[in-house]
Amino acid sequence: MEEKKSKSIIKIIKNNIFVLSIAWRISKIRFLIKAIVTILSSLMPVINILISRYIIALLESNTERTASMLNDLILIVIGLSCIMLVPKIFESFNVALIEPILASRINNYMNEFFFEKAREFELKDFEDPEFYDKYTRALGQAEEYHMLYLIQFFNYLVVLLA
Repeated sequence: MEEKKSKSIIKIIKNNIFVLSIAWRISKIRFLIKAIVTILSSLMPVINILISRYIIALLESNTERTASMLNDLILIVIGLSCIMLVPKIFESFNVALIEPILASRINNYMNEFFFEKAREFELKDFEDPEFYDKYTRALGQAEEYHMLYLIQFFNYLVVLLA
């Protein structure tokens, strides 16, 4: 049972590495943008906590509350809002423009990959129901699962970094 579980985990890791390598080969810049957005998204809660802690410490301090302190506080709150808003805007840009293009390119690559592999087989292979079932299942999953693996990888990266 343990051996089967470890083989399954190894297979999952190999599949993820395969998908990541495809995404890297297809568009290095989009892959890097997705990685940077993921890392920044995971760091945002920490930055938010640090700045909020500074604001609270500033308000709780025994220093005299002056107009300049209020100006500083307002600038810090505006800065915090910008720090939180810019990654959200960039993430929206990423979801609307970068991911669909990358998904399309990955799907095209995988379809071409499967058709190239299909040329290696003979017609009698396609008459075998078990082979044909595996081939059509793999072809069907090529369009939906590879981008899903990529997105899940970056989601797990966020969790690990947070």
